[in-house]
Amino acid sequence: MTNTAPRLITLRDATVEDCLRIWEWRNEPLTRESSFNTSCIPYQDHERWFLLKLRDQGTEILIATNADSRAVGYVRFSIINDQAEISVSVDRCERGKGYGSAVIRVGSDRVLRNNTVKRIVAYVKNDNPLSLATFKRAGFILSGNSEVSGVPACTLVYPSP
Repeated sequence: MTNTAPRLITLRDATVEDCLRIWEWRNEPLTRESSFNTSCIPYQDHERWFLLKLRDQGTEILIATNADSRAVGYVRFSIINDQAEISVSVDRCERGKGYGSAVIRVGSDRVLRNNTVKRIVAYVKNDNPLSLATFKRAGFILSGNSEVSGVPACTLVYPSP
């Protein structure tokens, strides 16, 4: 990752117009392989879920744009009390440019600053070293092992300021 990547990322709240793009990102083969739910999500199911999440006070979905104002990915936070669980995806054409760790860091800082959240947790499949390295570059610290949907996972925590 370059040192300038975080400055190149801007986050905005997701809107209804982002539904199709997020569905496409979610169903991209490498994204599915990295997810705990590897199945392809039908668009109608995604649309129903997405519209509910946009209205959900406990969910924050943010679209990441680069210096050219092009959408390069998204980050989602599921907030319960003072803890948020993070989920992220970068467009397959934009991977390898440092956007992943920048999106994670910028989004996590925003959630900690704008909410009552005190802790952000990430779960990464044990057999996904690229995602693990991306979260570590973003400042997440390995805090243990867990299991998500029957799949062994690493638990990482973003330190609050």
